[in-house]
Amino acid sequence: MTFVQENKEKNIRIEKMGITDISAVVRMCDQCVGEKLYSESEIRDAAVNPDSFIFLLKNQENMLCGYVYFQKTSQNEMADFLKIDQAVLKNLMGSEKNTLVNFRSIGIEPKMRNKGLSEILFSFAIEYSQKILKADYMLGAFWKKYDEIPMESNLRKFKFEHLLTVKNMWYENEKLICPVCKGRCTCSAEIYIKELKEEMQ
Repeated sequence: MTFVQENKEKNIRIEKMGITDISAVVRMCDQCVGEKLYSESEIRDAAVNPDSFIFLLKNQENMLCGYVYFQKTSQNEMADFLKIDQAVLKNLMGSEKNTLVNFRSIGIEPKMRNKGLSEILFSFAIEYSQKILKADYMLGAFWKKYDEIPMESNLRKFKFEHLLTVKNMWYENEKLICPVCKGRCTCSAEIYIKELKEEMQ
C-alpha cells in the first residue's frame, strides 16, 4: 500500500518507507540517534512488519530530509520495552486491552533542521495513530542528552505528559555508539505519554 501526504507550503511529502530506502534510513538513524542503535535487519523487518511504521520526509528533489518510526503494540509489550513493571501501565490506563503506539524514533537531516520538519513528522505520527491505527495512547522513551531532552519542544506542543525516568535505557545495546557517552550508553530516557482517543472526532 502506497501512502503519500504532501505539504505544498514547504514543498515536501511524507511517504511510507520502501525497500529501496532502507540503506539511506539506516545511515540517517546512525547520524541522528546514535550509530548502530538500529541495525539494517531491524529497519528491513520494519518495512514488512504490519505493526511497524517508518515514514519518510522527502523534498521535491526526492532527497531524504527526515524520518519517523513508530510501532503498534500492546500494553504489556510496551512495559517490557520500557523495562518497567506491567502494573505501572495497568494502573495508569485501567484496561489491558488498550491499543498503544510506541514512538520509537525521529530524525532530521542536519542541514534541514530548525525548519519545523520534526513538528510535521510528530503531527503526522499522532494523526496516523489516531485515525488509522485507532490507538488509545502513544508512549515514547525520549533521549535525555545531558540535562536536556532534544524533543522537549515537540512534546510540549503536542501535550505529552511526563510519566517517569528510566536510567541506562540503552545500556544493554552493546553495539550502540552513543554520541554523548562515546560507547556504551549510560544516558537516561524520559518516558512521555499522550492519550489519543479523547482527541478523535
